[in-house]
Amino acid sequence: MTPAPEQQMTAEALESALAKIELTDLQRDLVRIQWLQTLSWMDRRARKSWALYSFLRLVAILGAVFVPALVAVNASAEWATTVRVATFSLSLCVAIATALESFFRSGERWRHYRRNSEALRLEGMQYLMLSGPYNDAASHGDGFHLFATRLNAILSSELDTYFTRVAVDKQPGEQSESRPKEKQYN
Repeated sequence: MTPAPEQQMTAEALESALAKIELTDLQRDLVRIQWLQTLSWMDRRARKSWALYSFLRLVAILGAVFVPALVAVNASAEWATTVRVATFSLSLCVAIATALESFFRSGERWRHYRRNSEALRLEGMQYLMLSGPYNDAASHGDGFHLFATRLNAILSSELDTYFTRVAVDKQPGEQSESRPKEKQYN
């Protein structure tokens, strides 16, 4: 899949900036692999998850609006069967879209990938500008180890979050991970 023009421009701009900073070839390659490629991958996954989430939600919302309207239609005898079939078909589409969104959890995946993409982007930009936690670094080479440590912490946290909250199967009656489960006392 070819990246969107604005994404490609951003990747090219980041690559260009990376080429201008003082790093060893090994450090530059590691930054490309660990930061730029991961950032691009997260951006692509966020876009795909958003597209699926938007489509499924749109089908569910529009169907939920039109089904009651079709039920309320007092069609003549010649149109009654057509209206019933349309109502049934549309309600089936709503149920399928809702079930697929629940199964794929595309909304949660989109939020997860977007949140991590932005965290990676911010960390990389602070490193490139030697700002934030890199303020005291005299050069990019001096700040490299701190960047690598912070980047790995973000990625480690991302993996932990993904496998414990995003990619898990919810049991019937479980709450979404966006809200902590309340403790029950007997």
